Amino acid sequence: MRFASIALAATAVVACKKTPAPKPPAPAVPMPTEVFAVVTLPTIDASVPRLATYIDQISPGDGAEMRAELDAELKPRAIDGSRPIYFVVMVPPAGSDEPDGVVVAATRDPAATSKQLDGDEIVRVAGEWAVIGNARSVDRAFAWATTALVATPAPKRATAVLYAAPARARWAAELRAQLDDDGDTPPPLRDLVLGLVEQTEKVEAFADFKDDDLVLELMLTPRAGTTLENVLAAQKPSTFALFERLPMAQPLGAMAGHLALGELARPAEDLLIAAITSELGDSAPDLGQRVNALVEALFDVGTGEYAGVTIIAANSVINTFGVTDAARVGVAIDRVADALRALPLPPGLQLDLARSTHAGVAMTVATLFAGKAPVASGAWATWKDTLAFSLTDPEGALLRETIDNTRKSHALPPDVARALADARTRGDSLVTIFDVLPGDEHPLVFSLGVRTTSAYVWMRVSAAQAAALSNFRDGDGDEPADDD
Repeated sequence: MRFASIALAATAVVACKKTPAPKPPAPAVPMPTEVFAVVTLPTIDASVPRLATYIDQISPGDGAEMRAELDAELKPRAIDGSRPIYFVVMVPPAGSDEPDGVVVAATRDPAATSKQLDGDEIVRVAGEWAVIGNARSVDRAFAWATTALVATPAPKRATAVLYAAPARARWAAELRAQLDDDGDTPPPLRDLVLGLVEQTEKVEAFADFKDDDLVLELMLTPRAGTTLENVLAAQKPSTFALFERLPMAQPLGAMAGHLALGELARPAEDLLIAAITSELGDSAPDLGQRVNALVEALFDVGTGEYAGVTIIAANSVINTFGVTDAARVGVAIDRVADALRALPLPPGLQLDLARSTHAGVAMTVATLFAGKAPVASGAWATWKDTLAFSLTDPEGALLRETIDNTRKSHALPPDVARALADARTRGDSLVTIFDVLPGDEHPLVFSLGVRTTSAYVWMRVSAAQAAALSNFRDGDGDEPADDD
């Protein structure tokens, strides 16, 4: 028994000597602090042909030309187009305005890749991965790019990520100085731009194809505890109920949804009233006071719901807003209109207000005449939970149709209805639709929404719709633009 115990102990000692303790994993190489953007293509071989086909539908021949140029660039470099390729952008060094960048790609032949360099480019290879760029950029990014970056699972769609902190550290002061020196930049716009720069954590962009349509998505993540985060948190999916009341005549452009200003609501109201007072205070004080009262009413009783449609061929517009006190808003608008009519106009101009009732709703049609010829027109009405006004609507026909659609079911064109259903499924807050082709082509869609606290802009761009829209000239949908 004693011998057996000794034998077991010896075996254990030998086993311990033969099986050393596993080494801890090497620490991940961190991303260089200078990196402010990374663009990733999952695979060139699959993505480029689809993109070329899409471009050719809009501008025949351009897609094939792009594909040929890219092949001429990549094939001699022996880049493996079936693998992901990364484009890394870094802030420029002191004294330079041009960002640095490297390309990280799998190579089938490092020697061939090294032969196809431009200017001051160099290439360094680790295993199957090559890093191409100027010596300074390659040195800064090489260790991270060939370990942590390429080890991350490749996305399924083209992806770009912009990290705001390094970009802000490098360019924020310069941007602020430029805006301060530019006397044409309104202070509110200056503050908005600087606020977005300061309060953004990162921006991500994604691109893919769905049923041969190009689908793009832009995602903005705010810094925690900022006003931007508060405003995004105030957004909510829209019902798009107002949109379903509007006239739909193709070709059309439409926007609908819900917008909340959050803690910016009061500053925005104060800023707007200050601008109106500054502009009209001396020249038309009565009008200024009445416009200010209208602004106060809209901020007090507005629900944030909105819907508008532009009938492109007729250049007519109808807009609707959700309100909780239509009577108060209606009185405020009428007072503004009466003040406008009391203003002295240049010789030959006359403003006419024609008030009437349609389906129990009081409405007003305003027409500006030059002599006896009408040169501009608009109409408005308030009822129940709605404020509506139209432009280039001389008889108020769009407004009357909108009032009628409040009381009866209103069928949307099938392709517009499908786009709206998609927006509801995504939980969009705001959606814009361009539908310039009759039939079942998916319209161009741009939508805005919030997931958790990140805002997204989602776009679906049909090649057929994009090509048709590009052919409109000066808002006239009947004649295509000249090629020359």
